[in-house]
Amino acid sequence: MAFTSSRGGQEDIYVKPVGGGSSEQLLLAGEGNKEADRWSADGRYILFDYTGKTTKATDIWALPTFGDHKPFPVVQTPGTDYWGTFSPDGKWVAYESDESGRGEIYVVPFPGPGGKWQVSTDGGVQPVWPPGKELFYYTIDSRLAAVEYATQGPNFSAGKSRLLFGGRSMGSITGADVSRNGADVSRTDKERRWLMALPVGEPYASPLILTTNWTAALKK
Repeated sequence: MAFTSSRGGQEDIYVKPVGGGSSEQLLLAGEGNKEADRWSADGRYILFDYTGKTTKATDIWALPTFGDHKPFPVVQTPGTDYWGTFSPDGKWVAYESDESGRGEIYVVPFPGPGGKWQVSTDGGVQPVWPPGKELFYYTIDSRLAAVEYATQGPNFSAGKSRLLFGGRSMGSITGADVSRNGADVSRTDKERRWLMALPVGEPYASPLILTTNWTAALKK
């Protein structure tokens, strides 16, 4: 597994075998903060969010786990770009960016160069891309959305987004993932299996109280 640690004074990327038995390895150090996002399915690349002296905000870079481990940029815009996620075949990257003024989900080819396609249309955060022909993300009000997509050579096309689970808000989401059958469009939403962190209980909503003639209380 890959993880980020600031033990060296800035956020660096380390790797460690899941089964234990071996010490962790520092994979990427140096100037700036580097937050690990996702592995490619073949384990050859790790996407990470990079913030440093040469970035205007946060950009998405890729770190090869082979050869000289020299990282390279994948997404660089005037906005904040983060939460990079590989497609199942490793040929595309979905990510979140606020370059339009709010968070939206975009897709670019990997390793590039190529075009850029906007997937969400009314705000989007935290893409999730399991095997299949659907890409998932959260709306800005924490509702889970799905969008079917198709690829043909260097071109990507996305359908219309639809809300899952009846459009119920998931509350404050800090991360989620779906089972391998979660992207099987032949299954109903109830047959899909999701793992996510949700707030305990329903959010407390205090009543709105209107006080009239309040100045009379000041005369007492």
